Amino acid sequence: MQDSHIELPPEIAARLIQGHDANGQPVGPWHLTALAGAGAITSTAADLANFMQAQFDESSPLAGSLAWMRERQPTGMTAIGSMIPQVQDRFVGSSAIRWHDGQVNGYCAYLSVDPTHKTAVAVLINQQKDASFPGFLLTWLVRTQSW
Repeated sequence: MQDSHIELPPEIAARLIQGHDANGQPVGPWHLTALAGAGAITSTAADLANFMQAQFDESSPLAGSLAWMRERQPTGMTAIGSMIPQVQDRFVGSSAIRWHDGQVNGYCAYLSVDPTHKTAVAVLINQQKDASFPGFLLTWLVRTQSW
């Protein structure tokens, strides 16, 4: 993952797609230096695809850590960095899926990983529009369709 950063080098920042607010107006990115873990990571689609593929590579030296991060925490409805399936997920049979979504100024994202079916979905939007529902729907479609 060579193009994932917290502080963007100028050559990477020049490639960043313009973000927009909910009304479609251009906005600048947030700079979350004190709270970098809350949304400062910027990545490319290729790096995100590598991250999703790594979730299923059992020969990777990261396999144990990635699996451990998907385990439910002793309290609450979360794993490390992702959510545990809620009622809507279990209703459509998605009990193994781990997902996370988020918004920062001008951008929204959703990522789900299904270790049982070895599928992953990412939805990236360059506007402040919730990505959760399209992500949930695509996750369900990918899991239930025969390709």
